[in-house]
Amino acid sequence: METIEKIKEYQNSYEKVDLLVHKAKEESKIKPQRALEILKEAISIGESIGYKNGLAKAYLNAGIYNRQLSNFDLSFQNYNEAFNIFKDLEDLNGESRVLNSIGNVHYSLSNFDKALENYESSLEILSKINDKEFTALVYSNIGLVYHEMNNLTSSLASYYESLNIYRELNLAIPHSLYNNIGIVYQDIGDYPASIDHFKKALLLEEEEGNLNFQCSTLGNIGISYIRMGEYMNAVTYLGEALIIARMMSNRQAESNIYSHLGTAYGIMKSFPLAIDYHTKAHKINKQLGDKSSVAKTLHHLGKLYFELHDYVACKKSYLEALDTALEANDDINESRIYIGLAILYKKFTDYKSTENYVNKALVLAAKRNALKELINIHNILSDCDKENGRYDSSIKNLELSKSYEKNILNLEEERKIRNIILHKSFQFDDKLNGSNGHSLNKLKKAMSNGHSLNALRMTI
Repeated sequence: METIEKIKEYQNSYEKVDLLVHKAKEESKIKPQRALEILKEAISIGESIGYKNGLAKAYLNAGIYNRQLSNFDLSFQNYNEAFNIFKDLEDLNGESRVLNSIGNVHYSLSNFDKALENYESSLEILSKINDKEFTALVYSNIGLVYHEMNNLTSSLASYYESLNIYRELNLAIPHSLYNNIGIVYQDIGDYPASIDHFKKALLLEEEEGNLNFQCSTLGNIGISYIRMGEYMNAVTYLGEALIIARMMSNRQAESNIYSHLGTAYGIMKSFPLAIDYHTKAHKINKQLGDKSSVAKTLHHLGKLYFELHDYVACKKSYLEALDTALEANDDINESRIYIGLAILYKKFTDYKSTENYVNKALVLAAKRNALKELINIHNILSDCDKENGRYDSSIKNLELSKSYEKNILNLEEERKIRNIILHKSFQFDDKLNGSNGHSLNKLKKAMSNGHSLNALRMTI
């Protein structure tokens, strides 16, 4: 039988582990690397005394901070340790948090199917323990993944599910959901509304003092300004985000910001700067093993080289991008690269190669109903037909292109209607925020643990 002194020693050690985990959370808002050093001590003490609950929490948070630093392999290792301990303790609450966090890493790596799989597993457990608050958060994460997959309907459905839970619980909207709603507005083309929601998120993040979230939201504001054509405003906000990303050693955020800066400077015809930023993004994406982002960046570089009439460098970038997209099973980038190659070969009147690439793009674009790509594809096919004397086929392709343009105009009308619906819904939730601000602290505490998925929009 253990002595009273030994029991007291264990109790003191338990408290120290818990205190270190709490201290690491505070440090992670500004210095995630320092937070990991603190957790290393917590894990060492926890293992020496067999404090499983403290160990599980320490490993979970270590996974979160490693993700912030883009150390994805280490993040997975930490999450696996945490999950095994939570499972051994039969702690469903802990299991659900780990599964959600694993989903976040897969999202960061553009493994969207795996991300959804883990989020769904988290939801299954949450339904058993009736944890509605965290369920709302997971639905918000699912919404962002669907958004990246260009499935706006499923994305909105997930966000509404999240919003309805917050309404039911009479809670304020957290910053992560404001950010994700801002991305919805961004995608449907209402950029002033998107900036308004991003700035609401930013206010909450500044109150909380979490630089990691501020970095993402500043970046998203910059992206909206790019789409509005206000490039100097875009560069200003992206520049602020870049300073924070570097300070936090958040390599993935840094890469995304470089990519968006490259896009902004490319549109402004400042090609040397555009190439420099995309090259920096490419280097980081390669180090992180994010193949979809590597393919996307190489595609951007190919387009820039084409505009500079450096066709050798253009072809090299496109072919490298294509190999990477095929390795990653990335249909979206594969389709866009085929279009780029078709335009390149058309420039040199190699219509056989042009048609070969554009037909490959057609199969992929039709599968996704990517209307803007289909317009471009049928215009290229029409030109090829015309040059080869196939005038009837040329006219048919032009007619198809026009029909897709008409579909886009119809969608724009639907988007306007959807905008009105969204405004009404979110204005209602803003009233909830005003009348229930006391609930925000509890929710912000949960968010600050790194569970939310507050990320830069990857595509423009």
